[in-house]
Amino acid sequence: DEIFIRCKRGLLKDAVSVYYKFAEKEILDFVRSNQDKYLKVLQDYGYHTKPIYKIKMVKSMWGGCYNKKNLVNLSARLIHYEDVAKEAVLWHELLHFVLPNHSKRFHSVLELYMPSYKDAINRLETMMLMNDMEIPVNAIRNYIEKAIDIVIQLDRLSDGRRKVTAIS
Repeated sequence: DEIFIRCKRGLLKDAVSVYYKFAEKEILDFVRSNQDKYLKVLQDYGYHTKPIYKIKMVKSMWGGCYNKKNLVNLSARLIHYEDVAKEAVLWHELLHFVLPNHSKRFHSVLELYMPSYKDAINRLETMMLMNDMEIPVNAIRNYIEKAIDIVIQLDRLSDGRRKVTAIS
């Protein structure tokens, strides 16, 4: 899906704000449709309530869990990533309600119920780091190979439009 936002000069900040309001709704819909399978697991560990979710525009983290407030904060930036990455962040934060630290047990339970957890987090980290750091080409190729099912090549026409020229 693509979203096009048109705005007058000087109103870009407002346009971005509108976009992230849209992102908030999309992420909350995703959370509500995916939380139940993990909440069932948490019931086995003694957690029996549904948390409150807030979506915020934060740059320093993907999510945060606040046990005493029964609150999970998620970054609005998650809208840019595939569902498996969103699910990994959601599961990570929900698990903090029963295992508050990042112990070996925490990570083993994460991977027990979501075997693709490490790969999803690696993809998120790679996308985040690609803006600021050089990453070995082999690491990038590895993530791409695991993530891509189809490649669509587009060429730009002389009038500025794009045309599909190859699918593989």
